[in-house]
Amino acid sequence: DGEGEVEVEADLESVVTIVNTYDEIVVEAFGSLTVIKSVEGDTSGLQELPDFIIHVTGPEEFSETVILEDGESHTWHELLPGMYQVNEDKTGLSTEWTVDGEGEVEVEADLESVVTIVNTYDEIVVEVFGSLTVSKEVRGDLSELDELPDFIIEVTGPEGFSTSVTLEDGESYTWHELAPGEYTVSEDKSELSDKWTVTGEGDVTVVEDQEASAEIVNSYNDLPVTGGQPALFAFAGLALSGIGVLLRRKW
Repeated sequence: DGEGEVEVEADLESVVTIVNTYDEIVVEAFGSLTVIKSVEGDTSGLQELPDFIIHVTGPEEFSETVILEDGESHTWHELLPGMYQVNEDKTGLSTEWTVDGEGEVEVEADLESVVTIVNTYDEIVVEVFGSLTVSKEVRGDLSELDELPDFIIEVTGPEGFSTSVTLEDGESYTWHELAPGEYTVSEDKSELSDKWTVTGEGDVTVVEDQEASAEIVNSYNDLPVTGGQPALFAFAGLALSGIGVLLRRKW
């Protein structure tokens, strides 16, 4: 500034000031940020997917929101370089959803930063179980036995369930976390003599959150059975009959 004509007069000094002003031209450099949405897991049982709402905040109070579907992406251009925060609004997501990929991302001048937000759907299966308790009781006169045999209880049920346990008189055993259904409780009689009888075997229904029970009773009878009566009583009957015949003959 200050250029132009100036008049010079006799015996006078004319003064001109030329002003040079330096104005640096600032060329701003920007970066970009791309957010990609990915959905994983078996979502076939869902009628529709929820809204996946992405929030992005950054320098100079930058704040924007976008809704992305599976496989979609969105790019913000001409962003100031700096740290940006990428988050997903989870208020519309059920507990079956997990979110990965959120957090801070740096945007650099003349470069594109990329963030992938992954939503994984994992259907929570709440399993329900029941329990089954089998108890053992032994009856009869066991005085002639040196020791009791092994009482082996066998239990079979749904989904190929099969197990066994050895119980003594008065003992019991409980199976927990059993799938509801019909279970068969029986006793292995291969080591039992014919003096033992077993009652209480059969099917038992296990119901969720409840305890089913069965009692297996082993009764010991040391007298052979003849015609539905112990042999001792049968012999006594024959003896009395013989005495009656003798008396009739005598009289």
